Parts: sequence; C-alpha cells; structure tokens
Amino acid sequence: LIEPNEQIQVRVSFTPDSDQPSTADMVLYSNDSESPQYTVRFSGNAGTPCVELGGARVPEMPTGDETHTLQFGPSQIGRATNKTIQVRNCSRSENLELREINLVDDAGGLFALDESTFPGMLPEMSLTIEPLESETFVVQYSPEDESSAQGRVEILNDDPVNERLKVDVLGKG
Repeated sequence: LIEPNEQIQVRVSFTPDSDQPSTADMVLYSNDSESPQYTVRFSGNAGTPCVELGGARVPEMPTGDETHTLQFGPSQIGRATNKTIQVRNCSRSENLELREINLVDDAGGLFALDESTFPGMLPEMSLTIEPLESETFVVQYSPEDESSAQGRVEILNDDPVNERLKVDVLGKG
C-alpha cells in the first residue's frame, strides 16, 4: 500500500535476447479512479548499435524519443562558455555509426558547435565508434545580455532505438 503523496522505487531488469530492437510493457494497477492503470514501456537491443550521451542530462523516464538537456547556467556576457557532450557506444559487440551532429536551433547565434572538436572526419563523413568506446564534441554559448536562451542539437546515428538524439541547450547571460 502506498500512502497519498508517497512513492516507492521499483528495480526492473529488461534483457533483450535478440539482435532486433525489443520492447516490453510493465503495467501498474491502482485504485486511483482517474488512472487505474499506467503502462511503462521499455525498449532495448542486444547485439545492435546502442548510443548514450554524457554531459547532457537524460530525462528520468527515458522513452527512446526524449529530449536530453545541456545546461550552461549563468554565463559571462560577451564571452564564450564551452560544454562537452560525449557520445558513447553502449553496445558490447556492434559498432555505432555517428552520422551527423547538427545545431538545429542556435537561438539567434548564441549557441554554436565547435567543429574543430568534432571526432574523425565529421561533418564531411560519418564516424564509426567501436563497442564501449566514446567520442566528444563541444557546444559553445556566447550570451549577449542577461536573458535566457534555448537552442537544440541533434545527433544522428544508426542506433535503431535512438536514431535522432535531441539535446536542448539552455543558458542565461
């Protein structure tokens, strides 16, 4: 029994056993008249490419289509602040193809990708990341005043579950 305004943690193990992306649902039942049933979807893969991000915060309940967040926090006006994003191949057996890194919203020029930090031959050619290895690149934020700014980076790869990783970049001058 969970009392009102209380919570419990549940540890779940989901181990796909095929090379194809797999999903499973965990259904929670309650006596809540507004939500008597709640479904949590799990997705994963075994033996296929797998991507994880470091440096960017992942949502608490990942779904495979979530947006990650990279916080710059308060930054000095008129000066560039750098943050590093790590792209990690979490597969134990398959290579990950990193296809593109794009700044799809630069907040009017306040955010930039430092292409000199791109791994391999990006952006001209895709890059292969070996199993359990990682690569990094740098995002820059250059505030012009004391306002808040939000942009977005997208990372395209061949992970069948997370082919297009979205990272909201947030800063304040």
